[in-house]
Amino acid sequence: MAATILCVEDESAVRELIVDELKHEGYHTIEAEDGEAGLDAILNHKPDLVLCDITMPNMSGDQLLVELRSSHPEYSELPFIFLTALADREHIVAGKRAGADDYLTKPIDFDLLLATIEVRLEQVRRINLRKDEELVKLYKSLQESKPGNSSAASSLSGEVRLSDISQSVGKRLNGRLVPLAEEFGKTASRQAAGEPPVNTHPLPSKFETKLAAAINDDSVVAGKVQLLGLDEIKSSLGAQWDSHAQQVLRISARTIEQRLASGDTFEVVDSEKFLICFGSLDEREAQIKAHAILREIREKVLGTDSIDAAVKDSFGIASEVHRVPLSETDISEESDVVGLLLSRIDEAAHRAREQERTAIATMVDSARIVPGPVSTTRGAKAPFAMALFDKQTNSDILMLRKARPDNSELDVEIDALRLGRTAEWLCENQFNAPPVLIVDVSFSTLDRKKSRDQYLQLCSSLTEAATAHLAFHLRSVPIDSLPSRVEAAAHAIRRNSRVAMFELQELSLAGVNPCELPIQVATCDYRRLGPRIEARPEEFRKLVKALHSSKIRTLVTGLTSKAQMKSLFELGADFVAS
Repeated sequence: MAATILCVEDESAVRELIVDELKHEGYHTIEAEDGEAGLDAILNHKPDLVLCDITMPNMSGDQLLVELRSSHPEYSELPFIFLTALADREHIVAGKRAGADDYLTKPIDFDLLLATIEVRLEQVRRINLRKDEELVKLYKSLQESKPGNSSAASSLSGEVRLSDISQSVGKRLNGRLVPLAEEFGKTASRQAAGEPPVNTHPLPSKFETKLAAAINDDSVVAGKVQLLGLDEIKSSLGAQWDSHAQQVLRISARTIEQRLASGDTFEVVDSEKFLICFGSLDEREAQIKAHAILREIREKVLGTDSIDAAVKDSFGIASEVHRVPLSETDISEESDVVGLLLSRIDEAAHRAREQERTAIATMVDSARIVPGPVSTTRGAKAPFAMALFDKQTNSDILMLRKARPDNSELDVEIDALRLGRTAEWLCENQFNAPPVLIVDVSFSTLDRKKSRDQYLQLCSSLTEAATAHLAFHLRSVPIDSLPSRVEAAAHAIRRNSRVAMFELQELSLAGVNPCELPIQVATCDYRRLGPRIEARPEEFRKLVKALHSSKIRTLVTGLTSKAQMKSLFELGADFVAS
């Protein structure tokens, strides 16, 4: 039965967006426009989980949570997740102290939201399961107290009938209790009679048992999560390494465990590696979930004050998720099931790399650059254009990204291809080229020393004429990135281009402040931030003013209509592009 989720949000556009996403994922939904309506909905409909904004009229999210926890203790275990634009530490701490189970900032990352919901609902299921297990223990003790068991029978009042208690407890467990208790009884009888155990073979581990249950058509969806950069950290920290390593490992393992669904399982392979089996997901779904796990581990490690900057700056995570062959016979006969599964994941990864390299080689031969026009507030062409791939190349890239959503190596390949093709286009069209061509480069390409050096070496090989026409656009910067790393990436592209641009991930200057970066233009993708701009236009207007005060212009991309362009110009945007 699908869980019921209450969404408490005063902005109707944002609320509708969240509810649509939840319905698409199969959840039942209830809506409330403020805290008072949210409290009534909780008491009347008893949802399984609450998503709640903080700043609302009549009753804020904080007030709703305090009222719920203090006046209605029967809802003390109801999962409560705050959704808010307030991203500073003070509000996060206040929300946690009020009893919130989780705290997600806007604009909403729906992959992270859905994964968080799944984790919280699973925790509730585990709590209920533990309660059931306690009832099983109670039943077992009562069974031992039946007439004939004098030591236990004396402790029970004659007014208490064991059959009545058994019936009552059995109903609470929906029929699950009696079969378990009967099995306990059979085992005890065999032991009392001196009979040998039914199964004398060693029992499989918990991991192997759940792994066997996840097998489908002699295959299983499994993934390897690996912490990166630990050798560099170890050499730099020396004697301090052990304490840092234990903390990072503990954070990683706890995060993975919290993310697991009932049919999933995981095993710690060593201090840097984890093996996960996804019992109810297909390969694509498991890849998305693994990506969400990686992102959460990274956020938690980078957000831990006790881990110093040297560790954070070198820390990285990678994952491989594939459907690999595995049978119950493999599990029963193989002495090292974990090693077998890891080797088959590596084999599947190698095949995927070969297919990927073939696809990239084909794409390199056919990829073309098509300048995408940018408009000014008066509808005229801006003095720069966007270096876009042709439709077929974009389609090929999309297919590659779907195959591996968390693929920083692919980002490097695409960034290098885009830069090379753009330089070629400028040489071939030097007399009718726009003054500046905007070239995208992913933060992941510039964030790691090896790929950054490779990309900058490619930049240095360009002619001065090509470099004079380039504007590098730093994209896909995670919101939780350390400012020092973002600044290093921005300075790297600024030294090799005429103009530097930076893509905003949210409609605020929290976290990394673009006003402190060596950039001339800040951009935002309307396909991602459009709902937020439409819901809170004044927030966008305020952002534009703050950028203008630092002499930074604004460019909004991904527009699909003239009405959107007109609206954004009215809010102060300098440039727009489709």
